[in-house]
Amino acid sequence: MDNGKVSVTAQGGIATISFFHPQSNSLPGALLRELGDTITQVSSDPAAVVIVLRSEGEKAFCAGASFDELIAIEYLEGGTRFFSGFAHVINAMRKSTKLIIGRIHNKAVGGGVGLAQPDTSRSTANRKGNKRRKPIKRDKRQYKTTSLK
Repeated sequence: MDNGKVSVTAQGGIATISFFHPQSNSLPGALLRELGDTITQVSSDPAAVVIVLRSEGEKAFCAGASFDELIAIEYLEGGTRFFSGFAHVINAMRKSTKLIIGRIHNKAVGGGVGLAQPDTSRSTANRKGNKRRKPIKRDKRQYKTTSLK
């Protein structure tokens, strides 16, 4: 079975990090470590101005962590390692000095929601009512949205 992949393309200051796993982009621990390490590596590249994070495939943007790995957990160490996978990726995103734009093409579930909400770029549209949303600045890098009245 395909173990998935993480790839990087760069052009004109835009670094695109793509990830894929054949099980609806549910990411095993090794792929999460590679994704986090790739974000850290691209963040230190002076040629990259912006990072675009995207997934490949037609199904979910990211279906969270691998359920196969979840049901195989037998000891505390394995559980700690499993539940630290998305934390590693999200911390790499949080520590990045680059603007990160998430290209979300479908559902995001579990830890995938954290990938769909990078600290530096969040969607400001409400799909249900298509109301305009206004970002409210909390500090240099974190925003929350509220409806405009």
